[in-house]
Amino acid sequence: MANFNIQTARNFKKVAAAAVLKSPIFSALNFIAWILAFGSIGLYFYGYFAEIVILLHLGPLFLGISALYLFIFSFLRIFYTPIIYINSENIAESLGEDSISVINEAIKVSRENKFTEIEPILLLAALEKNIKGKYMLLRAGFGLTQDISGMIAEAVLEVPRSENPVEIKFGADSLAALESARQNALDNQRGSVNVGDILLGLIQKSDVFKRLMFEIKIEEADIKRIVEWHELLESYSARQKLPFWEKESLGGIGRDWSFGYTQMLNQFARNLNQEIEFAGETHVYGRDREVDEIERILAKVGSNNALLVGEQGIGKKTIVKGFVSRIVQGKVLPALRYMQVFQVDTGAILSGSNNANEIASRIKGLFNEAARAGNIILFFDSFHALVSKKEGVGQVNTSEIILPYLQGAVRVIGATTIEDYHRDIESSPGVAAVFDKVEVKEPNEEETTKVLEEMIPFIEHRDGVFWPYQSLKEVVRVAARYIQNVPFPQKAIEIVDEVSVEAAESGKKIITVKEIDDLVGRKLDVPVTQAEGEEAKKLLNLEEFLHLRVIGQDEAISAIASAMRRARAGIQAKNRPIGVFLFLGPTGVGKTETSKALAEAYFGSEKSMIRIDMTEYQEQSSIYRLIGSPPAAGSEGEKGQLTTAVSDRPFSLVLLDEIEKAHRDLITIFLQVFDDGRLTDGTGRVVDFTNTIIIATSNAGSELIRENLLKGIRGEEMKKSLLDYLQNQGIFRPEFLNRFDAVVAFHPLNEQQIVQVAQLMLKGLAERMAEKEITLKFTSAAVQKLAKVGFDPVYGARPMRRVIQDKVENALATALLAGQIKRGSTVIIDEADIK
Repeated sequence: MANFNIQTARNFKKVAAAAVLKSPIFSALNFIAWILAFGSIGLYFYGYFAEIVILLHLGPLFLGISALYLFIFSFLRIFYTPIIYINSENIAESLGEDSISVINEAIKVSRENKFTEIEPILLLAALEKNIKGKYMLLRAGFGLTQDISGMIAEAVLEVPRSENPVEIKFGADSLAALESARQNALDNQRGSVNVGDILLGLIQKSDVFKRLMFEIKIEEADIKRIVEWHELLESYSARQKLPFWEKESLGGIGRDWSFGYTQMLNQFARNLNQEIEFAGETHVYGRDREVDEIERILAKVGSNNALLVGEQGIGKKTIVKGFVSRIVQGKVLPALRYMQVFQVDTGAILSGSNNANEIASRIKGLFNEAARAGNIILFFDSFHALVSKKEGVGQVNTSEIILPYLQGAVRVIGATTIEDYHRDIESSPGVAAVFDKVEVKEPNEEETTKVLEEMIPFIEHRDGVFWPYQSLKEVVRVAARYIQNVPFPQKAIEIVDEVSVEAAESGKKIITVKEIDDLVGRKLDVPVTQAEGEEAKKLLNLEEFLHLRVIGQDEAISAIASAMRRARAGIQAKNRPIGVFLFLGPTGVGKTETSKALAEAYFGSEKSMIRIDMTEYQEQSSIYRLIGSPPAAGSEGEKGQLTTAVSDRPFSLVLLDEIEKAHRDLITIFLQVFDDGRLTDGTGRVVDFTNTIIIATSNAGSELIRENLLKGIRGEEMKKSLLDYLQNQGIFRPEFLNRFDAVVAFHPLNEQQIVQVAQLMLKGLAERMAEKEITLKFTSAAVQKLAKVGFDPVYGARPMRRVIQDKVENALATALLAGQIKRGSTVIIDEADIK
């Protein structure tokens, strides 16, 4: 059975002695010994040339003394290096040096305070004082917004005491935490228990730690990731400190064999091997498949060129650097060992000259030098620019020049986007044939987080800021949720970069979630943070806000307001649009006006509404106009009206007007949008709809609504009657209707509501006249007459705006131009004025 006994633990004894050898005294003695050793050598040679006999004796004597001291010191350091027994029954023997210092600190505090036993809170307190433990706690967010030291100190005071403690012993919870720490080390195939393992072990056994985690909203999985992150950074640091003969970057003796005189390559390209050797290994997360494919393709005999195809900013260059890292470490197939990868600056080759012959000469020179060397792989980031048939700056068609080289003389890695591949490369069958295509997909959120973890230390050093792990997670969350037109990892990297620079400029040292949300909210003009203050008040009273523009239709307004509150409270399904509604009812009852009011209320302006007239999509072939047509050789594909609009403005209200008139196949494609909040366009690009509100309108069932109202049928009974009618008549399928958050019946407007509509429109006219400093008023009789003239049994209140234009605005315009109405005037319009 496992126990914890530091008295019998062999590593504890050696650590104490090793600590003495690391003390400042021995550091000073070592420095003196080395100075004495080198000085004695110099002393000997000086005596030799100066023929001073005593120096010839003193030199070897001092050298022998210093050598003896250094030998004894090295022996003692090796002898007292702790040996870790990770599987020992005594858990204490599985601890590393840093973990032992944590245990010793906990024992020291326990002795000083005469505690009866060491409880988990004492281990947490010791971790908080340990430099590595402190780092991980800060990275997790502890102590950034609250006094964690004070909270831990208060908890420590509650540990039971004894006047005469017999011996220091560990409590059951502490032993369980340490056993859990050892198991974590074993699970991760480590030879010793480190500080991070103890931190993880305390999660389940320390109530104070669990409470602190709850307060700063961090999970156990986050703590585990922080520990792994810290270990990764430590491994980088340790690798940089290795002696040059132990570095992984060493290959065979012939790895750097000469590749001759390369004037063009030196001018227009960079040696990625040398950059990797200097900067260290490039880690590529979740890209093993792509790197393996590149290696397999380039190792072939004959046509051995790889073409990376993926969206801009998706990480194609990083994949190539990951492949180069394998070459540098000698971890590639034999055919690729000792290869040098040069990244060619395509822009530099094509710029600075308007002479096509000069550009052709440069390209020939590059390929000739690579072919002559025999161990050079060329990497072109924008390969399509070399074979483009489209005339313009930075593009030229050199396919006839480079094709002979691509057929086996030179290995090439190209990178391009999907659109550029179809337009420029696929349209050149000869060029496309000599490449094996490697499709590069967007990395997921977990892989993106790892990419950010690797770059954060450099950002922190550059800008003098600190990134807690919660802030890192928030970057990935908001990037995934709110930025759809840029892929991972680029969009996350851009946020990190901008937030860090902004914080540094304003003198802030710690990057909080608020800074990230504020930046993204400002850039995209969308609400990112949880609703509070005035916005929360507005949401709670959304019905009143919508009724400022929409008369009547209480049921529709109530259903919409409820959906909006769910969305901003963050409890709606995240993989669906914010809200999906079907508005049914006759023309001119407020369906479109309600949509505009909602766009203004939620997105800040009615201009955030994308209106699609579905009467234009009655043919099956019109689907391509809606979602775009697929690309073909030499063509990028046609962009769709809906998918392009949503991609450009992802935070919008989408109004599908008169949807019942669209072709059935078009209606079917919306099932995926309503369910998953995403739609694949004709070019294969996935367009995100999760930040949209979708409203479909239809006049179907208008007559049934009137009949039900005459019969006194309303509410749920009305809704059931409508749904039965729409399905029985074959207007909409059940699976389509079931996807809506609410199917809302808009009632025909009564006389009183028509008068209210007239008053609303006239109020808008009066406000426009007030901008000219003219007061405009209407009598009750005038409003009643306009309401009567502007109402149509078929078109509802829709003719009202035209009537106001004809009967009121035209007369006002004439009077203004004639000088009959002047600035400061008050105009009262009565029934008689409306002719």
